[in-house]
Amino acid sequence: MSAFLNTLDLTSLGKSSKTAVSFRRPAVVKRQVMVGQNGRALKVDIQRPAANKRKISSSIIIQEPTSVVWKVLTDYNRLAEFIPNLAISRRRFHPNGGIRIEQCGVQSILGFEFKASVVLDMVEVNKNKMDREIRFEMHDSRDFKEFSGKWSLKNVNNGNDTQLSYEVCIVPKGLVPVNLVEWRIKEDVPVNLRSVKSKSETMTDEDMRAYKPALSPGKELRKGEAAC
Repeated sequence: MSAFLNTLDLTSLGKSSKTAVSFRRPAVVKRQVMVGQNGRALKVDIQRPAANKRKISSSIIIQEPTSVVWKVLTDYNRLAEFIPNLAISRRRFHPNGGIRIEQCGVQSILGFEFKASVVLDMVEVNKNKMDREIRFEMHDSRDFKEFSGKWSLKNVNNGNDTQLSYEVCIVPKGLVPVNLVEWRIKEDVPVNLRSVKSKSETMTDEDMRAYKPALSPGKELRKGEAAC
């Protein structure tokens, strides 16, 4: 079977799926699951504020100060180099000089290539000298009605370590089954947190000196334009 026929994106799924979708209020409002194996499992919280809406969050301790983790997370153009299943991450033009990021995720599910893309507007917040946040809101997506959340960096152990937390609220478009998206994100969040942890804990002094935030490019992303 060709690669094209083995490709399944969220938009085409939402348009062509014949699966019946229930819009009844979910019985489970909030639950916790452990994701991972071999002593590396992380607790993932899943909230269901509405039938087609999910809020997913988790956290991890990184044995580096917040300044190191911050540099790893805000190097937006290089995130795809070490985060699995993130095929593209790059800064795009923002008309008001803000931080706009285009990201595309790719994952294989049951022999099909599952793809989703989103354009996010980021706001970097210094809550105090040690604690920081990166808040994001969806600017455009062919796959989601809502995709928003934040990365939170909290100083712990007298500034030696960082508690990194991630939360995201999603509403898929069309008839895309929200349970499928929930499952995919639930599995990816611990992987992404561990990837940031690994990258942060292996940063060298040379890496830190070479770090430069990505500049905004000079081309505006048209509404509906996506990399994948």
